[in-house]
Amino acid sequence: MPKPIGIFLRSLRVRAGLRQQELADGLGYDASHVSGVEVGRKNPSREYLARIANYLRLGPDDRATLQNELADSPTSIQLTPDLPTDEYRMYAELGRKVGRLSPAQIEMVRRVVGFDDELRLRPACAPQRIKRRSKEGMPM
Repeated sequence: MPKPIGIFLRSLRVRAGLRQQELADGLGYDASHVSGVEVGRKNPSREYLARIANYLRLGPDDRATLQNELADSPTSIQLTPDLPTDEYRMYAELGRKVGRLSPAQIEMVRRVVGFDDELRLRPACAPQRIKRRSKEGMPM
């Protein structure tokens, strides 16, 4: 199954109008390595990514996207030893479901995980002060 980094690298290669063999020759790798990275069988090294960025003359936006896609393509997740027990259980439950989640479930988990970021982006609302009626306008 392709990883986000592999999909992005393939899109860069296609955008440049290169076949895998042509890119491999330009980078000094075998075509099987380029193919393996694109389809998710191999993890791209930092050197490989640097060579692609230089060879394709990627601009700052593409380089930033490259780093984001790499961050979104972890091969393992390292848990810190001081997590609360509930978080360990949540990771274990999620790990047992990996590969069997529906698109709707994946979207729901992603929304829940991103909820704290969404809250931070919302402007803080101060409570509105209720104005008292003046005594002049009140009937006696």
